[in-house]
Amino acid sequence: HAGIIVKNYKEVIKMVATKVYDPVSKTTKIVNNPVKTYEADGSYTYYDLWPLSADMTDPTDNVSPTYQNQKFVMKSSSGTLIKDEKALEGWVKNNDVSAITATINPSSPDAVGGEGIPPDGVLKISLSGELTYKLGQKLESQKTLNGDYNAKDNNCSSNVCNGLNSVGVTVTEETVSAYIIGMFKGIDATQSFYTPNQTYKDVAKNPATTVVKDASKMVEQDYEDAVLDDALKQQIK
Repeated sequence: HAGIIVKNYKEVIKMVATKVYDPVSKTTKIVNNPVKTYEADGSYTYYDLWPLSADMTDPTDNVSPTYQNQKFVMKSSSGTLIKDEKALEGWVKNNDVSAITATINPSSPDAVGGEGIPPDGVLKISLSGELTYKLGQKLESQKTLNGDYNAKDNNCSSNVCNGLNSVGVTVTEETVSAYIIGMFKGIDATQSFYTPNQTYKDVAKNPATTVVKDASKMVEQDYEDAVLDDALKQQIK
């Protein structure tokens, strides 16, 4: 599975005074110009995508989706807002982040059971406020579009990678696993998919990335679940 946490920024227009020299009057004037800036509001949003049901006879089938976009904040035991990202990193490493909506807002239609375990790997990408804002906007738009889950063309990794690629963090697709070829109609060796393994590899080698929890050895293994979630894989055994 692949998910992403984005720090929330807001666009702020500020008037910036600039000195402009007028060669005719030989005087310097102060001109106020609007400048767009981006300010973090201290909150985060977790995004991921799940199939509403794993009952797919073909990984190219479209099924109803569940897009999580759960906003949250980190607080101390006294209720004080924590803006130090180290606190977030420590929490993410040791908790099932994919179940965050069910934890915070269990009545939400987007609440899912999650994976039941902490993530195998965690990567931190350092982006500018502007790019982080645009990444959040892209992920929000994907939820708004509410495109069907498709294990081949719109899976959990696709949701993350489409966002990352839109802000210049390049993630590539992975060639279809030999495990899948011949077992399902519509799948052959000419096809490729966005997968958690390839996503981790590509993001990890980006110069803007810091490894928070290393999964490099794990992602080198064959990724049979590139187009199937665990429930479907158990179903076909």
